[in-house]
Amino acid sequence: MRVCIDTHVLIWGIQRKANSTQLNKIQKTEKFIQWLEENRHEVAIPAPVLAEFLTGLPPDKADEIQKIFTGKFIVLPFDIAAARKYAEIYQKHNKTILNTRYEVKADCMIIAVAVTTNCDCIYSEDEGLKKIAQGFIEVRPVPVIPHQPQFV
Repeated sequence: MRVCIDTHVLIWGIQRKANSTQLNKIQKTEKFIQWLEENRHEVAIPAPVLAEFLTGLPPDKADEIQKIFTGKFIVLPFDIAAARKYAEIYQKHNKTILNTRYEVKADCMIIAVAVTTNCDCIYSEDEGLKKIAQGFIEVRPVPVIPHQPQFV
């Protein structure tokens, strides 16, 4: 299974950062990312997600982050197919829910990359992204991964 992860999921699970109302998301997301790895799911990161993620880090951390991403994730490009799908998504919602906010345009790019690279779903808790993605790809919240006791 190939799954796509949105920016805030990476921030919670990799940077271990959250605002005061989302602190519970850090451990939950770390467990989820670990579960994805253990169950051999392909974890895909659209290039626009990586760009958003990197804007929250000092430039001297780029090499460290690249090593983490290279080992754990597949970074998906925003290519011609994604650009065409972006236009389709944007045009479908242009009169209804879209505006000129950067976040909305980035959400359309993320959805387009996920769709054109055959991701099964996007893990995101962004309601705006979820609304835009309707009819294109399923958007799921980060699930709770139950603790598995280890027997010796």
